[in-house]
Amino acid sequence: MILYYTCIQGTAISQPKPEFSLGGYMSSSPVPNGILGNLFSELSLLTLDKLQDEFIGLILYNEQTTPSNDVELYFNYPAPDLNGNPTNICKYYIASVQLNTTGQPMENILNRNAQPFNATFYDAAGQSEAVNLGVIPSQTGLALWIKRSVISDNIKLLFDPTTLDNNFLAGTVPSSVEEIDMVITY
Repeated sequence: MILYYTCIQGTAISQPKPEFSLGGYMSSSPVPNGILGNLFSELSLLTLDKLQDEFIGLILYNEQTTPSNDVELYFNYPAPDLNGNPTNICKYYIASVQLNTTGQPMENILNRNAQPFNATFYDAAGQSEAVNLGVIPSQTGLALWIKRSVISDNIKLLFDPTTLDNNFLAGTVPSSVEEIDMVITY
C-alpha cells in the first residue's frame, strides 16, 4: 500500500507541494513516511485565530498482486502532559471515497480550507476508533480526504493566556512540534 498526493492536472503528474494536493487525480508523488510537514504545514496564527479547518486529498493505492482486506486507518495523538492536559492542538478526521474508472476520479477543491462536498468525515482517534476502509482490490486505489481541525479548548491550555489580545494570538507559538501518526493496517 502506498499513499500518493493528488493533482488536478491529470494522472501520474508530479506533485511536489503537499499544500496543492487538493483532489482530482493520483499524482506520481508518493507521500514520504515520517517527514514533518508531509501532509500539513505548520499552523499559522491566522488559522489558530479563525479556527479554519484544512483538507488534503490523497490516494491509497494497493500495488500488491492480491486484494487488501479489512484496511483500517487511525490517528495516534501525543500523550497528555504530566497534569493530564492534552498536548495536541489539532484533531484529524478521515473520509474515504471510491474512485471511478471514467473521468476525474476524485472531487477536487479550490484551496486547503474548502471542504469536499462528497465526503463524510469520521473521527479515528486511536486503534479502538479505527475507520474500516474495506477491501482495496489489487492495482487500484481509494480516495482519502484528511481533515485537520483546530481544537479551541486546547489552544487555551497550551498557550499563555496573557498573550491573547482581542481574539488574536500575539505572536506566540508552542515550544514543541505536534507529531500525529496516521496508521494504516491491512
